[in-house]
Amino acid sequence: MEPMSPTPAPPPAAPPTPATSLPGRLMNVVAAPGEVFAGIKATPPSVANWLVPVLIFAVIGMISVCIMFAQPAIQQTVRDQQVKALDKQVQQGKITQAQEDQALQVMEKFMGPTMLAIFGSISIVIYGSPRFSAGPWCCGWRGDGCSKPNLTTGRPWRLPGCPPSFPPSAW
Repeated sequence: MEPMSPTPAPPPAAPPTPATSLPGRLMNVVAAPGEVFAGIKATPPSVANWLVPVLIFAVIGMISVCIMFAQPAIQQTVRDQQVKALDKQVQQGKITQAQEDQALQVMEKFMGPTMLAIFGSISIVIYGSPRFSAGPWCCGWRGDGCSKPNLTTGRPWRLPGCPPSFPPSAW
């Protein structure tokens, strides 16, 4: 048997780049997005990279909805739209006048400013947060340089189901 030659030691790995803190990344995404995405690409995946911005968006959205639906003018506009829709159904013969009156009573009881704020907040969380987090994907921007147009269609990459208006022509 021949003695085995010692295997050479692997070269030392390049020193890791210092990771930016989450608040730093959130602030720098506007000021220096290239650096933020390079840092994210160089570090292991983290749920906080997408979850924290989505939660911030949801909280800001909920506060905005509560402030918005506290305005009497907006409450009146919502009520007017509901009454108009009910009147249209009565004119089309879909419901009777008695059913419209009953629906209006239920609306008065359950559709006050508090319920409008609750339903609006729930809507922001359910519908707004996924759009916020998937928006860059719908626009063809994935943060890794893959926003080049598809060679077969000439359009940027999109998630299925994204509106065709993305990306806006001004981008």
